[in-house]
Amino acid sequence: MNNKGFTLVELLITITILGIVLAFSIAIVNNITVKNKSQTYQIYSDSLLQSSKVYNDSYAEDTFGNREYGCTKVPYSTLKQKDLISNMTVKGAQCGYMVDTNKDSSGVIIRKVKDKYYYETFLYCKDEGAENNKDNDYVKGGVKEYFSELDEDYCNTTATKDNEPPTIHYRNVNIRTGHFYNKKNLPKPQVKITDSGVGLNNVLDVNYDWDSKKASDGRKTIELLRFTTRKGAGTTRWKDIPLSPKLTSPDHSYKEYLQVSPKNIEDLANNVTVDNIEDVTTLKGHAYKDNVSGETGRFYVDIKAPIIKRSNNVKWRNTSFSIWMYVQDPVDYSVRSGIKSVTYTLSNEYTTSSGNEGTWTITSDAPPRNNNGNYSAAAGGSSSIFKQTITIDKPGNYKLHVRVEDWAGNVTEDNSGFYQFDDIKPTCGAQSPSNPGWTNKNREITIGCSDQANLSGCKQERYSKTFGESYTGSIKIYDYAGNSTTCPVTTKVDKTKPNCTSRGGSDTWRTAPLTIYGDCTDQGTVRSGCRQTTYSKIYSGNVKTKYGYGGTAYDNAGNSRDCTKNQTVHIDNEPPTCNGVNKTTTYSANGVSGKVKCKDNYSGCQSQSYSFSGIKSSRTIAIKDNIGHTTNCNVSVNSTTCGSGNCLEYGYNRSSCYWRVQDGHTSERGCTTMEGGEMVRMSDGYRYCCPPSAKYCIAYDTYTCYY
Repeated sequence: MNNKGFTLVELLITITILGIVLAFSIAIVNNITVKNKSQTYQIYSDSLLQSSKVYNDSYAEDTFGNREYGCTKVPYSTLKQKDLISNMTVKGAQCGYMVDTNKDSSGVIIRKVKDKYYYETFLYCKDEGAENNKDNDYVKGGVKEYFSELDEDYCNTTATKDNEPPTIHYRNVNIRTGHFYNKKNLPKPQVKITDSGVGLNNVLDVNYDWDSKKASDGRKTIELLRFTTRKGAGTTRWKDIPLSPKLTSPDHSYKEYLQVSPKNIEDLANNVTVDNIEDVTTLKGHAYKDNVSGETGRFYVDIKAPIIKRSNNVKWRNTSFSIWMYVQDPVDYSVRSGIKSVTYTLSNEYTTSSGNEGTWTITSDAPPRNNNGNYSAAAGGSSSIFKQTITIDKPGNYKLHVRVEDWAGNVTEDNSGFYQFDDIKPTCGAQSPSNPGWTNKNREITIGCSDQANLSGCKQERYSKTFGESYTGSIKIYDYAGNSTTCPVTTKVDKTKPNCTSRGGSDTWRTAPLTIYGDCTDQGTVRSGCRQTTYSKIYSGNVKTKYGYGGTAYDNAGNSRDCTKNQTVHIDNEPPTCNGVNKTTTYSANGVSGKVKCKDNYSGCQSQSYSFSGIKSSRTIAIKDNIGHTTNCNVSVNSTTCGSGNCLEYGYNRSSCYWRVQDGHTSERGCTTMEGGEMVRMSDGYRYCCPPSAKYCIAYDTYTCYY
């Protein structure tokens, strides 16, 4: 081509070549039968490239005119409209043009640099079966879903020349201020190179190095990072900068400085990116190459997690108390990222609205810095320490969860806090025995205990206590928080005997039974009451006492007492008895005289003795007691008459009478032992002796021995 245009021959040759190329391109697309999607996608990509070349050969002059430099975007729909490419269809995928959004997903960037053209293919195929999962989509040449949405800076279609060098871009690098990481979340810094003009060369190099010192303090190791791309590409892919070993395997916290500088970065227009030509004020977040330090970014690895301190756990209390929480980010080797956020949750298992639950959330706007914007361990200030105090004055079983995060992403959580407050007294349960009767022995009473759910709970399920004499009492029950309730109980223990006063006695003798009554009254501080108000006892038979009483009185607890023993009872149903007969009082010829003695154990004899006389043979004598009972007492009299004709003389036995002549002596002398009896002077002057069984001997007209 030249500025004078084409000759007819040249035009015919060009049209012929275009037809051949077009036919060849259409044949390629129309004859795709490869089943493998990856191979199909590659064929589509090649087809785009070939079609775009045919398109550029036809329309280059219209697109670029007389400019030495330029860039144009040729979408798939344009190539399709010019019949330079057929439908790109793959089973289960959309390529080239998205019907649902009416947007091109594929296309070609054509860059002109003087007399050369550079092509960059963009192919995006969406897997329709993947639902919103883009992992199965096919992307070539960029990361955008839609070719039509490429940034304008990616292809400046209005550029007439390219004097701007390529630009270095950084990701995961905070310029100047740096960033805090921990050893788990430390990202790899990334670099990519873009050119807003005609595109990049195919080989690009940057230098990088890590050091704990700033660049102005001298660097030790320089590493090379190489990029390879298609000539004319507007951007490279992101490339990782390997981390410093101190950052990847820290044994303590570190500060590391990263410096990135271009070594061989050139675009197709031969613009070269060199070090120390840009200032941070113009980069606006891109590469930072300070004329003094050459520092690109700072990385702080903070492996010390924040510290949580709090009040010791509190088991059940019944008085209100305060708890405190204290969080701090410690300094480790002059590195401390500072507290980023603090959250606590105090939940109550007893109720969801006790008044003490809540959350405390604090978020710090930025990590601590000094006035120059540089990190300073001493610049933490209030963002490094937080303290909170809470008063627990509502009942509940509180669980405390504290979470604190520093700017490096270290997180400390404490879920072990518990604080238990219970000022609600336990409730008295059922008494056992529930309705006790009276007893005169010590009694054990038990009472149940219950506490509200999710509070401290009763120390014992049942409480017991033994009671002495009492009608009522109380048992204290306790919960684990120290709250107590006094439970009233009924005991009914009466150990005091009742009183009983006897009445109804009489001094008069009788034969009929006599009833003595006892009037019962209860006494003592605890009175179960008499079982009966009146008790009685019947006396019968033969009774002679001044201590009669009305029986034994009982109270309802089983205590008993005999009624007073002060009543006279005289009952005589027994006749008097003969207490002996005295027949020696008088012996005469008329018979025997004497007395019969009377004995009575109860009412007594009307007379102590009864006299009799003139008894020569057995007979009965009546005796009486004072109540009129009569007893006949037998008086036995046997006699033998002795005379000269029927008694032996000189001691010879004759009919049991003995007599003896005195032998002319006037003095008396008793009968001999052999003769027995008692000597009696007789009227005839003789002496007679009665046998030992005779009571007495008399002699008047006859001589008689009384037995």
